[in-house]
Amino acid sequence: MLAAVAPGANVSHLCREFGISRNNGHKWIRRFRQEGEAGLADRSRRPLSGPGTSGETVMQIIELRQRYPKWGPKKLRTLLQGRSTQGDVPSVKTIARILDRVGEPRVRKVRRRLRIAMRDHEKLEVTTPNDVWTVDFKGWWRTMDGKRYEPLTVRDAHSRYVLALDMLGSMSAQVVKPAFERLFAVYGLPKVIRVDNGAPFACTSAPGGL
Repeated sequence: MLAAVAPGANVSHLCREFGISRNNGHKWIRRFRQEGEAGLADRSRRPLSGPGTSGETVMQIIELRQRYPKWGPKKLRTLLQGRSTQGDVPSVKTIARILDRVGEPRVRKVRRRLRIAMRDHEKLEVTTPNDVWTVDFKGWWRTMDGKRYEPLTVRDAHSRYVLALDMLGSMSAQVVKPAFERLFAVYGLPKVIRVDNGAPFACTSAPGGL
C-alpha cells in the first residue's frame, strides 16, 4: 500500500509484481485511503442481509409434504403460492433443500417399462411393384448456404426405381409424414414398407418398437 499510494506509482506494475489483479489492487488502495490500516483487515464475504425462509414457511412446507408424500418441490411450491398473501414463496431449489434437511425422501418418477414386441426377420416375397418399399435416411449434410438437410430415399424393391430423394429439414414425423402422403398419392400404397430402427420410423423404447 505504501508503494501504491506514493506519488507517480504505477499500480498496474505493482499488481503484476505482487501477483494480484488490478481490480483487487484498486480495492485495497481504496480501503486504505478511506480507513487506513484498519481497511486492510480481511472481511467476511457473507452478505450483511438475506431474505432467508421464515420458520412458518418451513413448517408449511413440511406439513404439505406430509399431506402429499408423493409430491415434489415443484408441486408444493404451487400450493404455497396459492396460500401466500405476501408473495415470499421460496424457490423450488430452496424447498428441495428444506426437505433434504428434515430427512424427507426425494420423490422420483417411476418409469413405466414398455413391453417391446419382437418378431423374427421375415423373408419378403417381391414379385411386382409396390410389394415392398425400402426407406432410409442417408445421413445429414450441409449445403453451401450452411443449412442442414436430411436426405430421405424411398425405393421400390421390385423395379429398383427410386421413388423419392427428398432433402428434408429434419427427421421429425411432422416433416416426414407429408412426404409419404405425396408418394402414396402418386404411386399408391405398398404392401410393406421396410425400414431400420432409426427415427422417425422406429423406436426401441416405444410399444411394439414403432
